[in-house]
Amino acid sequence: MKNLKNYIVLLLILFFSISTVSIAQPSCPIGGLANDLTDKQLGPAVKEFIDNNDGIGSWLFLFDAFQQTRVFTKDVPTLNKIKGLLNDVNFKNKLGDNWADELSIVLEKNRVLHCNAAGSATGLSRYFSNMDEFLDEFKYLVDNFDISQGGANQFYRWVKRINLNGSAMANPNSPIIAEMYQTLYLLKKRGFKGGDIRSFGGTFAVGSNKYDLLTQANKYIELKNVNFVDYPLKGNAHVTQQFVEGYLKNISSFDNFEFVVHFKKLNAHGWANKTTALSNMKNQFKEFIKLKPDETFNAIWGNQNLRTSLFGAIPANQLNILKNSKKTVFNNWVDTLDDRLYKFIKIE
Repeated sequence: MKNLKNYIVLLLILFFSISTVSIAQPSCPIGGLANDLTDKQLGPAVKEFIDNNDGIGSWLFLFDAFQQTRVFTKDVPTLNKIKGLLNDVNFKNKLGDNWADELSIVLEKNRVLHCNAAGSATGLSRYFSNMDEFLDEFKYLVDNFDISQGGANQFYRWVKRINLNGSAMANPNSPIIAEMYQTLYLLKKRGFKGGDIRSFGGTFAVGSNKYDLLTQANKYIELKNVNFVDYPLKGNAHVTQQFVEGYLKNISSFDNFEFVVHFKKLNAHGWANKTTALSNMKNQFKEFIKLKPDETFNAIWGNQNLRTSLFGAIPANQLNILKNSKKTVFNNWVDTLDDRLYKFIKIE
């Protein structure tokens, strides 16, 4: 029976691969397959994948997830990732008994993503990983974190555009989704596992500001998927207030803090490479600090651990005496873009 089914499928593939009929917006798998295989540019690669990789199951899964033929069903890298997931027992077990429905929801809710078959990326898709890359990042989250609880569960829900209370997100393309994509990318890129992350977001011990990630090594990581090209840092009251009142008052040193700016968004808006982006972001922090030099320096001076890491141990009876001279040193670091200050800026 299995061989007969495979033979029938093969006949369908061969038939439709030579057909000249193209069905617009097909609503059934046979019509969709015909549409994909007769695509003059993409069809041959799709046929080769299906023929050589027993890939009809991958194609059907994508077709079903998107309800109609979409460009993802013509994208061989995406088809290949789906094939791997469909054969990954551990991955499916972690998604649960309804793994197929869960994976279908993930695909459909992230249809904003780009793929190579679609040509040049446009709109929001310019800022994020391609679909096949995202599937790798999503798999990494599922494989290495407990998606049933805590912060990992929050991110798993966001991937499906679900709030923690179970309701659907009112704005499926809100800024929180941009940072979700950035976080998934960073977790895989850095090789973080569940035991490496102490907290996926929380409130600082001092003040009411929040942070994005805290590692077990006590490093704070702030993720920013923001268009700083057209909207410079100094004009972003939330980010600058969070930096001064949150990070500067709580971190123990600039070695234990990273401000990670997502390069894809910067690049999409005109910054040609990561070296240029890093230089520009350093200058934006310089401009901001020079607007509020007292607030910035006082936040550092009032944080004993951060103050000591920058200026060395200072006896309590010398704090007031040395404050002005150390502020002069600090202002020089600001002006010269000294890495003792600016090393926390990361472009990824």
